[in-house]
Amino acid sequence: MVERSGVSAKVGQQLLKLEKQFFEQWHRWREGQINRHELKIFTTPIPQEIETVLHQASYLGFVIGKKTPWASTVRSCREILDVPQAAGSRRDGISGGRMGSP
Repeated sequence: MVERSGVSAKVGQQLLKLEKQFFEQWHRWREGQINRHELKIFTTPIPQEIETVLHQASYLGFVIGKKTPWASTVRSCREILDVPQAAGSRRDGISGGRMGSP
């Protein structure tokens, strides 16, 4: 989405910013700078924030049949929202174990 023009790029930038926030905390946890409890505190709101951005974009809608960057963005946001718990493997975005993904 970031490579698209206009509002689509802004939506993509918002999503990338949230992704960066999540992984900055995850890397801090992996490096032992924060503990698991702190990781959960810092990352728990991020999946909801991602979902909010996706909902905001999808609610704005587009003219059906139009093939514009914005229409593609809205469709992408709606498709992501259709995936069960797309923002994280669990509601808090943290799964067990220190190896692999958070």
